[in-house]
Amino acid sequence: MTPCPVAIVGHAGVLARTAGNALQERGHPVAFFESSASAAELARFRPSRILCFPFRASMAHRRTARLGEDLAALEILLAAALSPELVRVVLRSHAFVYGSSMKNPGLLHEARASLLPKASLYRRWLSAEEILWKAARNRFSAAALRLATVLEPAERDFITWLLSGRASAPWAGYNPPVQLLTLSDAAGALVAGVLSDAPGIFNISPPGVVSFRRALQASVPFRFPAGGPLQSAARRLLWRSGFSDFPAESIEQVRYNWTISSERACRQLGFTAQSDSVQALRQFLRNSGQGRPDKLKECYDDFGLDPEYLEKYKLWFNFLRKLYWRVESEGIEHVPATGPALLVSNHRGFMPFDGVMHRSLILEARKRHIRFLVIPSLFKFPFLSDFLIRQGGVVASQENAGKLFERGELVGMFPEGINGAFRMYRGAYQLGEMGKDAFARMAIANNIPVIPAATVGHVEIFPILARLNSSAVTRFSGWPFLPITPTFPLLPVPLPTKWHIRYAPPILTGLRPEDADNRRQVREFSNHVRDVLQRHINEMLARRKHIFYGKIFERPGSLTRGRSLPADKP
Repeated sequence: MTPCPVAIVGHAGVLARTAGNALQERGHPVAFFESSASAAELARFRPSRILCFPFRASMAHRRTARLGEDLAALEILLAAALSPELVRVVLRSHAFVYGSSMKNPGLLHEARASLLPKASLYRRWLSAEEILWKAARNRFSAAALRLATVLEPAERDFITWLLSGRASAPWAGYNPPVQLLTLSDAAGALVAGVLSDAPGIFNISPPGVVSFRRALQASVPFRFPAGGPLQSAARRLLWRSGFSDFPAESIEQVRYNWTISSERACRQLGFTAQSDSVQALRQFLRNSGQGRPDKLKECYDDFGLDPEYLEKYKLWFNFLRKLYWRVESEGIEHVPATGPALLVSNHRGFMPFDGVMHRSLILEARKRHIRFLVIPSLFKFPFLSDFLIRQGGVVASQENAGKLFERGELVGMFPEGINGAFRMYRGAYQLGEMGKDAFARMAIANNIPVIPAATVGHVEIFPILARLNSSAVTRFSGWPFLPITPTFPLLPVPLPTKWHIRYAPPILTGLRPEDADNRRQVREFSNHVRDVLQRHINEMLARRKHIFYGKIFERPGSLTRGRSLPADKP
């Protein structure tokens, strides 16, 4: 590329200087200008490209009071920079503009809307982006680069600050995956953005993630987890008193999943990080001379699945499956040992125990993990969120399902959703509506087989005999009502019923991926799978003699011979 003058404007810190050095090494003249630079100063340099840093690294209380001044300075500066020579402006933005929410599917793309609260101080990045788009208006090419956490203390990213001290207070019960950039990779992304002409928003992240809990264990000697109310109160007090550079809302960054996909930056900017998140953290710890890099594994699951955790609690899961509920199964050979597939089952008991039993059984018999799609509201609760994620739970969405199928994963789903889980005991084994036929659309769009899994016995662990309608319960938990069972809510212990699970032969869609947009065909396939599942449930109920004991299959773990149901074909 022909050398072009690049102006680095705004609050230049170590990242700005590193990017400036990289540009100079490539032969591009670089000059630094403060936010208050005049039009005359910029005109004398005549930049053809601008890299803009709109804010100081600090988010101290006294600095945020000047947020309006920073935004006004950015607007004035961009107006002053307009000239025939100017062809490109790049804004350094932050990935946390998407917000941390239980609804985030993970590996977010640039089209994802921000879920930050309206009063969030982190919306300053969105405000800066809006000023950039307004100034551009076909006058120059504009791009905003939303960077994941930069592992450089001077950049003052909140997660970096948490990993830099001798002690830390993470949010108890949450363990999201985090993405960590080296300083050189962050600077390299900005350089690629400046030298490109591709407009729009670009996520900048490294390959892979690190479990936040493992990152803390490797970085910080003393950890004191604290719950949400204590976290918010303490951090708010420290921030307003001037003892912290980070407002209370910053802790949300390590509550829910908000990983981002840098696929677009790779494709259009030609940028790929040289270090993955684990390598970045190891380098950071070596440079700081503290921590235990040896505590880090080579890689972590993008969605948080933790095989070591599953192995650690294997005895407990086996106790529940083999002794407490005495689960007997049939047709487990129909679950493929490899390749993508979608397991669909009836869901009852308003607790995710049936998912745990499917996972334990399939892992033991087929030696593979099942990734259940989970309604977002379940990730709201501390400890349950961590439990579901480490079990392989993923926020339910078509996008996440597609990513998992691309990797050849076995995906599990309870299509009736929360309405099925909270069905009253009378008629609980009658399948309801399969949501909005989302599972059928997934199977058709990705051309993968559906495995019906009929379960009997899980309804009775918490048989819902009555309901208490409460708007407060619904707002807090996302439940449609407060269920009343023989043991819940006074003594929330599930009853030791006898479980029976039948895995039916896989059902092929027989359709093309583009048929996923055909409502009639999607509904027909959904209804067919529902009918197959209902027939198996009815046949199993007819065999069952007692809720708490007895077998209904001829041989546990094998397909019953001579009593097959009609062929499961669409």
